[in-house]
Amino acid sequence: MEINPYASPLAASEIVRRQASVEAVLVDGRDLVVYSGTRLAPFCVVTNEAVADEDMRTKQYVWCPPWVLALILLNVLILLIGYLATRKKCVLTFGLHPDVRRKRRNRLFVKLAVVLLFAGLIAVAVAFDNSDLIAVAGVLFGVALIVALIGNAPLRVVKHDNGRFWIRGCSAEFLRRAASAADDYAS
Repeated sequence: MEINPYASPLAASEIVRRQASVEAVLVDGRDLVVYSGTRLAPFCVVTNEAVADEDMRTKQYVWCPPWVLALILLNVLILLIGYLATRKKCVLTFGLHPDVRRKRRNRLFVKLAVVLLFAGLIAVAVAFDNSDLIAVAGVLFGVALIVALIGNAPLRVVKHDNGRFWIRGCSAEFLRRAASAADDYAS
């Protein structure tokens, strides 16, 4: 990748920093510290097994400061504006073994099946005009829907500071491999 000589010095330094971040991934406790645009080594982040190039996934993660959620007390529109103004995006390319992808997909199908089951239970309760069953089925449907929406991504961003993102969800073995690679790169 060449650097544009007509670009501002800030843009050129950003490109150099991103190039360096591809090789230099840091480990902070149980978190992986990366810059946006980083491509991790071709190993599964969950099992630490080597993966083929077609098993590399590029995902965009969004991080927002936790205090933004408190803006809902003022107004939903203010919450939305605060979220859009403070969110940070991280694009990360990582390996995910096909067995891990299959297990995650199957778990999602089971979650969706449970949601549909409770939706059908609501329909049956309405058909029998049973208000108690409608209430119970509605609560169970809501809980199942929330469970179906949470925890489907293998990785998540837990912190952002000065352009760096702290990624959680990697296995301890993968983190050890990344730390040793970072040590080798530094020396």
